[in-house]
Amino acid sequence: MAFVSDTHYKQQAVIEFLVAEKESVGNIHKQLCAVYGSCAVNRSTVGRWFQRVKASGGGDAELHDRPQFRCPATATSPDMLQCADGIIHADRRITSQ
Repeated sequence: MAFVSDTHYKQQAVIEFLVAEKESVGNIHKQLCAVYGSCAVNRSTVGRWFQRVKASGGGDAELHDRPQFRCPATATSPDMLQCADGIIHADRRITSQ
């Protein structure tokens, strides 16, 4: 099976082509589902990429989604633990779980 990113690149090219052919988001998504099946991107992704292609005026759109930066699930470095301990001792209403 192809890597997910390879499949996404192919779908991006198809979306770019079908936008130039003046297809609607719904029709583009149906065609992707027919060809790629369960590996097709969802309809909201098609819509987002559709808008980027239209906004760029052609084939110059950057279709990659922006990376999402998330806070780490835990912070267990000694400095962070010491900082948290100081905050907890300074205000007894704060608890740690």
